[in-house]
Parts: sequence; C-alpha cells; structure tokens
Amino acid sequence: MSNTDCAFLFLTDFCNLSCGHCYVNASPQLTAEMPLYVVERSVQVFMSLGIRDVRLTGGEATMHSAFRRIVSHLHISGCRVGLVTNGVRILREEGNEDLWEKLSRCWVSLYGTTPVAHRLVSQRPELSFDGTIRRVGHLAGRGYPVGLSVLLSPGEGRNVESLVRNVGAAGVRRLRFIPLQPDGRARGNQSIEWSDWPEEISSVADTLARRSYSEFDVLTINDPFDVNAEFSVQEKSCLLHDRQMWAVIPNGDVYPCCFTVGSSNMKIGNVMSPTIDGELSRRVLIGQHPGGCRGLSARFWPAAIRAEARCPIRSFDPRVARKH
Repeated sequence: MSNTDCAFLFLTDFCNLSCGHCYVNASPQLTAEMPLYVVERSVQVFMSLGIRDVRLTGGEATMHSAFRRIVSHLHISGCRVGLVTNGVRILREEGNEDLWEKLSRCWVSLYGTTPVAHRLVSQRPELSFDGTIRRVGHLAGRGYPVGLSVLLSPGEGRNVESLVRNVGAAGVRRLRFIPLQPDGRARGNQSIEWSDWPEEISSVADTLARRSYSEFDVLTINDPFDVNAEFSVQEKSCLLHDRQMWAVIPNGDVYPCCFTVGSSNMKIGNVMSPTIDGELSRRVLIGQHPGGCRGLSARFWPAAIRAEARCPIRSFDPRVARKH
C-alpha cells in the first residue's frame, strides 16, 4: 500500500438522522462510542499495513469519554492524527495547547455560509458562526494546522465569495466547501431546490478558480458532479483507485471508505478478527464491488444525470485550476 493510504476511526456513533455534512447517519443523540480495545486493535492493524495517517471523526469525536487519551495513544504510536469536529468543545476550552500539538490537521465545521444558515443546521446560536471563524483564525495564526469545513447548500453559492474574504481576513489558512447531501439534514426539507445544484457547484468552483486567494494554504470544494470534467468513466473518480481509506465504526466493523459506512453489503470484516490484516491487504475498488456506492448513483444526487455523479469526497482545487 502507498504512504497516502489512511484510516478513519468513527469514535462515536449517532442514531438515524444523517447530518448532511458527514458521510454517515448521525443526530445529536449519542448512542455508542468506540471501546478503547477497538481503538488499540485498529491502530495495531493499520500500523502493520503501513498506514500511519489516522483521522478521527464521528458523530462528534471529541464527545468520546477518552478522546484525549486516544489522541495521545495515536501520537505516541507514530500516527499522523487528523480530526473532524464541530469545534464546540475544543474551541471553547482553554489550555488545549498540548492537544493541538498532537494533531497533524483539524477541520472545524461551519454548517452554512452565513450565520443564519449555520444556526438552522447546527441548532446553535448565530454568534457561534463568527466566533468559530475568529477562533480558527487565531489558532492558524499560532501555526496550528486547523481549518474550516463549510457545508454548502443549494442557493448559498452567492455567499461564497464574501465568506472566503471574511475567513481570509480572520487569518484562516485552510478552507474547504462540502456540498449538502440529499440524505442528510436535507432529507424531508421540501423547501430545497435541487434542480440547479450541479450547475451551482460548477459556478462556485469557477468563481474560486478565477480569483487570487494567495492567503490560503488549502482552498477546495468537494466535487460530486465532476466540475472539472476529469473523468469520462464515473467509477474512475472513486478515490480508492489512488489510495485506500478504511473506515472503522465503534463496533469494529470495517468499510472501504467513509462514504460507504452503514452499507451492510460493503462491510469488509471486523477489526477484531484474526484474519482482518489479510482481508485489508487487498485493495478494494468500489467500482468493482457488486453493491456499488451511493455517491456514484444519479438517483442519490438530485438533478444529476448518471454521467455526472462522481466520488463526493474528491476535491477540486481552484488554485490548481488557475495554473491551466
């Protein structure tokens, strides 16, 4: 396996309402957390496969009762530790320098491009929108690899340029946009207009590519519609062609990538199995899997024709686009 392979540990499990920003079903009600023996076994397995890039997510990873202990264990084991978080706990708490020193990168979520949109999805006060931006900018200014991950919903594309300017002025150096998924918080929301969604994502990407945002180290938009027309065959957009991205949920079940978590026909095995090392040593390509991936289905993405549906966790980098 290549040194770009990685593993996602879903430290917490949330019940039955997809959050729309994540790739798994989630809601505010915590139902389970990964036992420490599963964490330790996962680290052992992935280290044996040469995988030292471990990313912590959930649910909300920081709600795990042993979150700091897990981060320390990964760090001491020689792993690069990534974190995806809503930031509620670790941005609010003081004296977290030791934690930030152990993280190789951290993405903090904004659930919209405006305070109102953020409040409607996150159910937190609008003030937390600007507060999150300021805090992330402050941490970035101190040299920590922390950035903002922004949920982009249909109709919000017009706010992107303003948001980019504001977060840049706050000192944020890493910024990514993640399009809303139809099985997330959008499910059941009849007010969302999906018909122009692929065109809107493409327009946002074009806008970002035309501007000069030299203040950012990272500026991307996840690409479920192949906005740069890179792939003539949609299955080839699957990131598993480039690297394996194993995902482990709290009970130890292992999936090919974070977007397939929860699909029973995609499960590879359980990390506690004595044969799991061998099972994970064989590369898994979603395009060759009989179950398929929901991210490659036009039925999953409203308004997308089949030829447009692409791996939704592959990012389009506008800074690269400007060079061509």
